[in-house]
Parts: sequence; structure tokens; C-alpha cells
Amino acid sequence: MSWIRRNALRAVLFSTVILGLSLLAMAIGRRVWAQQPAPQPAVQQSQQSQQSQKSPTSWFQGLRYRSIGPARGGRVTAVAGHRREPQTYYLGATGGGVWKTTDAGQNWANISDGYFETSSIGAIAVADSDPNVIYVGTGSAAIRSNVIRGLGVWRSTDGGKTWRHVGLRGAGQIGAIRIHPRQPLIAYVAVLGQPFGPSDERGVFRTMDGGESWQKVLFIDRQTGVVSLAMNPANPEEIYAGAWQAERRPWTILSGGPATKTGIYKTTNGGNTWTHLTKGLPTGLIGKVDVDLCYTAPQHIYAILEANGEANGEANGDSNGEAAGGGSGVYRSTDSGASWQGVSKEAGLVSRPFYYTYIDGDPRDPEVVWVNNLSLWRSADGGKSF
Repeated sequence: MSWIRRNALRAVLFSTVILGLSLLAMAIGRRVWAQQPAPQPAVQQSQQSQQSQKSPTSWFQGLRYRSIGPARGGRVTAVAGHRREPQTYYLGATGGGVWKTTDAGQNWANISDGYFETSSIGAIAVADSDPNVIYVGTGSAAIRSNVIRGLGVWRSTDGGKTWRHVGLRGAGQIGAIRIHPRQPLIAYVAVLGQPFGPSDERGVFRTMDGGESWQKVLFIDRQTGVVSLAMNPANPEEIYAGAWQAERRPWTILSGGPATKTGIYKTTNGGNTWTHLTKGLPTGLIGKVDVDLCYTAPQHIYAILEANGEANGEANGDSNGEAAGGGSGVYRSTDSGASWQGVSKEAGLVSRPFYYTYIDGDPRDPEVVWVNNLSLWRSADGGKSF
């Protein structure tokens, strides 16, 4: 029993010590709290903060460009406008349909919902002769593994208020559309084809009646489609086409085919016959291709392409001190495509080729060319430096 009493006394003593320490801590805490200054009102704190900012110019140092919308689904893969309506633009997204702004991007409205049967957009073109005439090709040609298949071409004659499906339902992915500058019923469509396997509906298609009927004017084979088009506005019978052999599989992309089939084609009679342009271009595999020209000097043609191997014939140029002929990069022709020169192998111009590979010539200055990739690139010396 004496052992039990000793343990009980120890427990009481320990509890007493703990209680005393707790009371002491509470007393010290109340004294420290009483010595702290009272909190200031929020209005007074705001006034003091504003007074502490001595230099108004510092307010703008953190400003950066930001997206002005719209909230759309996926990447933007098509943009179009018209010279006579500088505030009006159209954009197409990989999974969000077609959108329109009439105030230079401050506000956007979707104009395809309720008309289109797919939300994936590959190309948009507005007729130079009539800004109310718009062609839209569905199916983004930037084919990633979960790409949405296109279902052909839609056409509007009232600035996008209403739409009508005008054919090429089995085209799959569409990369570009070009409209005759004076006859809006004539249009050309670059059809890449079905993304997951061979298909017959590939190449360049032409309509002479606003989509009521179509002619396949360029067909290479069931694996090779066309992803880009460039038209000479002074002579719309002259058209350039970029051919791409590509197939998507769940785990990878097959991009590129033999240069004997892929690369750049040209017609001088509105698509009735075509010539395969090869001089100065790569001779191995050629992948995705984009092509454009200068409107005021249409003999100056630019192309950006994914490729390996050497160039066919002479390909002079310089990029960081190295010859630019052969392989991926920017190529230029100053004789309407008869011969080409590799002018730049800058790696940043051809990053992730299936996503990007876009080139645009300046409409007034043939020495200025733009490349849109992970960054926006500009050259003022004919593509030699960016």
C-alpha cells in the first residue's frame, strides 16, 4: 500500500506543477498582447501604401501582352480577315469552331455552333472580291494523337451569319483554302486526308461553282495529301501546293515521304496540270511543307519544310556561317519556283513540325518573311537571319 500512496502523491505533484506553468504562460501572453499597438483601419493602410509608391512609371514595368480571347476549345489553327474591314477577323480552333470579332479582338462571338457538325477547324478564307463570302475547311491539319476528324467544307455568303455544307465530307483534315481574287465561286482546297490511314480523298480540290461540285485536280497517292497553298493574286491561275505524307498512330506520328512524291507542286493553268518543283530542294525525305509568296513581287516564293538529306542541285545560303542547303529549314525562290535556295537552318523555325511549320511572306516587301512557331520570327533579309 505504501507503494501505491507514493505513486499517487507523485501524480498530484506533477499535475500541480503543469497547472502552475500553464497559468504563468497565460499571464505573460496577456501582458505581451496589451503592449501591441491597435490595428489600423483598412482605409488608413491603403492610403499609406499609395503614399509609399513614389514613381508612377514603376506601375507599368510588369505589363505584358495577354490573350484577348475568346475562350475557345484548343489551339487556334486558322485565322483570316479582309483588307477592307480592318477590325474584323475570324479564327478557327482545333476543338472550338469558328469565332468572329468586329472590334479588333475586344469581343468575340462563336458563329459556327448550330451549323457545323464538327468543332475542329483546319482553314478559313475570305473572298477578296466580297468579304461576305467565307469558306471554312474542317479538320485541323496539325495532327496530334487525339485529333478531331473534319467533315468537309462550309460556306457563308452573309459574313458568317448562316452556313451551308458544300461538300468534301470524306476529306478528313484540311490545311488551306484559296479563293480566286475576282471570282468568289472559284476556290481551291488543300486536303491532307484521313489522319489515321490511307484514303482516296487527298490532294487539291477545285470548285468553280461555290462548292456545288468539286474536281480533284492534284492527286499524288493514297498516303500523300496537300497541306498548304499559295496563289498569285495577279495571276490566280498560278498556284503552289505543299505535299505532305503523314499518318497518326496512337503512340506516334509518321511524317515524311520520298522527295520524289512530297515537297512543292506548281500549276500555271488553274490546276489542270501540275509540275513537281525539285531543283534546290532536299532529295531525301520531306515532311510537312508550308509555302507563300509576296503579293507585290510574286516571283519571290518562300517555303518552310521538315526534311533530311542533301539538296537537289545548288542551294546556296548562310545561317550562322554554315551552308543552309538541304534538311529542314527555310527555302527561297526568286524565279517563281524554278529553282530554290536554302537560306536558314535556324532550329527554332522548325520546332515540332506537325504542330507548326507556317511561313508568311510580307505582302509589300519581298525581303521580309515571317515564321510562326513556338515564337514569332521575322527576317528582313530574305530569310538569311531571323
